[in-house]
Amino acid sequence: MLKRLFRQVQKPHIAVLLDNSSSILYNKDSLFYKTVFPSQVKQFIDDLKQDYEVSSYIFDDSFKEEHAWDFKGTQTDMAYAIQACLFVMLI
Repeated sequence: MLKRLFRQVQKPHIAVLLDNSSSILYNKDSLFYKTVFPSQVKQFIDDLKQDYEVSSYIFDDSFKEEHAWDFKGTQTDMAYAIQACLFVMLI
């Protein structure tokens, strides 16, 4: 009798959701979010990719798989973003 075993290792999947609404810039740290934050998020995602499968999304009044923020969204819809993320990750 022959028996074949194999092991397939998959990295856990992590989704990073980032608010792209204009309200992010309505605080005293707006310059930080325009200049420093994008590079810190990129580094954070790159670090995660060493051990995880990472997908990043931006959301405001819509949901997109993008990495460029313009902070021009008219509203923050976190509930929609979570639902859309779950749907994308399940298909």
